[in-house]
Amino acid sequence: MHLIATPISYNLNLYSRLLPLLTQQERKYIRHYTSFERAYESLIARILFKKILGTSNIVSLPSGQPYIADRACHISIAHCEGHVLIAIADKQVGIDIEPIDDTLPKELFMSPTELDHYSHIPTTIWTMKEAYMKFSGRTLDVMDPQMISCKMNNHQWTITDCSIAVTVLYLEQLAIAIVSEKLEPYSFQVIPEKYL
Repeated sequence: MHLIATPISYNLNLYSRLLPLLTQQERKYIRHYTSFERAYESLIARILFKKILGTSNIVSLPSGQPYIADRACHISIAHCEGHVLIAIADKQVGIDIEPIDDTLPKELFMSPTELDHYSHIPTTIWTMKEAYMKFSGRTLDVMDPQMISCKMNNHQWTITDCSIAVTVLYLEQLAIAIVSEKLEPYSFQVIPEKYL
């Protein structure tokens, strides 16, 4: 599994330089966003896939899960203000990235048990749940995050009632969660925006 992160600056000149590298259909997709920030994040994710895999032909399953039409691999995309993260794997994967924030409204997504044991790390719990939803192809409109139960067993995070692997990483003030079918080695690379 490969994880690639890019810190981003929402630079209009870079956006203008990178957008023509995509196909007409991809450019149309990027332009459908009403928020420049969201369009920029989506553009950077596609450019990363193009740089790493040689293609950026991302399409979505009916569940919303992205995949690359002309490659036999699984992908996941995550972003937060100032960062884009992509995953490329041989098996199904879901990722999330969030700035560490102890003021998150924990009661909205943490179960009573999680509140008792993990209320001091709400961002970690949220990123695991978000990554699990991406992994399973479900969204907040069909899945209550309080019903996804995260638990630490023998120094390894698990999502109860599932035989999946959960990995949590920290990069500066960011929490990153990876949910996959099994624990497997991964490479992690940071590609600065200026090298895209």
